[in-house]
Amino acid sequence: MLTEPDFQIKKYLPTLNNWSTLVASSASTIDLRRQNRHLVLRAIAEHGAVSRTVIAETVRLTNAAVSRIVRELVEARLLTEYPATGKRRQAGRPQIRLGLADDGAFVLGMSITLNQKEVVLATCRGEVVARRDCAGLPLDRPEPALAALAQAAVELMAASGRDRQRILGGAALIAGRVDPATGRLRAGGPLGWGAVDAADTLTRLTGVPFVAEGRAAALLQAEARQGCAAGLRDVLLVNVGLRIGSALMLDGAPVRGAANEAGQLAEFPSCGATLDDLASGLAILRRLDGLGLTESTGPADDGRRLRDVAEPGRGLPAEARSVLAEAGVELGRVLRLLATVLKPQAVLLAGQVGRHPGYVAGVGRAAADPALPGRAFDTQVSALTTAQSTVWLALDRHLFHERFDLGRLAPDRAASGATAAA
Repeated sequence: MLTEPDFQIKKYLPTLNNWSTLVASSASTIDLRRQNRHLVLRAIAEHGAVSRTVIAETVRLTNAAVSRIVRELVEARLLTEYPATGKRRQAGRPQIRLGLADDGAFVLGMSITLNQKEVVLATCRGEVVARRDCAGLPLDRPEPALAALAQAAVELMAASGRDRQRILGGAALIAGRVDPATGRLRAGGPLGWGAVDAADTLTRLTGVPFVAEGRAAALLQAEARQGCAAGLRDVLLVNVGLRIGSALMLDGAPVRGAANEAGQLAEFPSCGATLDDLASGLAILRRLDGLGLTESTGPADDGRRLRDVAEPGRGLPAEARSVLAEAGVELGRVLRLLATVLKPQAVLLAGQVGRHPGYVAGVGRAAADPALPGRAFDTQVSALTTAQSTVWLALDRHLFHERFDLGRLAPDRAASGATAAA
């Protein structure tokens, strides 16, 4: 026999079930609208100023759906309308092109590497509008270093005069292995830091949401999105600065492994040493010091010395150019072995050393040398800067994302119960 509480529950169970169905349906509708908005924003970001018709054809939505989404984005001041240019192809109302507004939204980008420490503020179009150089910041301890960079970000936001509400978030590009889901930096790596919750720390100290990613992984994501790896599905990127960092993409997806260490080449054994010992910026400096071409004043000065050596257009003596080329050959030897197994469509070289013409020539010489074991591979040089990579990482995670909440840019509509946040 049912007790009174059981009876009451059973009495209203159909109503509760209907309410649950409505809630689930509403959530599903919100997710669908966010997904469609994500597709429209992506299309505009990738193709530039385009018409509603082109957007609808690109994302395969109806003209009515695109018009509704565009209206929301224009009202939130995220998109702006441009008059069509050139000769009209047909009679009737001229087509209006849509593009991201210069002041629609902003993101922070932060670089934390041995030879580059800076914070930038950029528009939703990826254009850097403010920059704070933190080159002299010591990185011996993570907590004070992150606190100093966070303070630089706060000061940069205040000095820029931009609407704080329109600064959607930031991205930190860190030398080392970072769990992209949590923003936690693993112990060790080029910085010598212990494990630290970098993203959470920066979020707490700046007041804006932060994500974190390893340097090489962020570079590869940016290159695959809009750089020389666009359209490729199997790519290995090697970033050569003071240390060697690397990232791998296969079948269009990043390969990380259980410990987020897949694709890491620094410890790859080569000629009784590691690749880092033979082909990194530090390895080059050690050889130059041994030849008397440079002189070390301590680890804190290595970043400046490497910048001097790898500076584009800098005239170097023949011996120094030979050292750079030989280091490139050492990397090329290892890459031939990896190409035998991975068969990448391209190997991207990045970083101060990785872009140096002498180093690139050395890699290319080994890549094409049939006398060396392994498989030949195609080499390309990354043209994106570290700052550009941080900006595009921030945009991908905070704006061009399926979970982007438009209510952040349209608070009045969201507060009145409108569906702008849907």
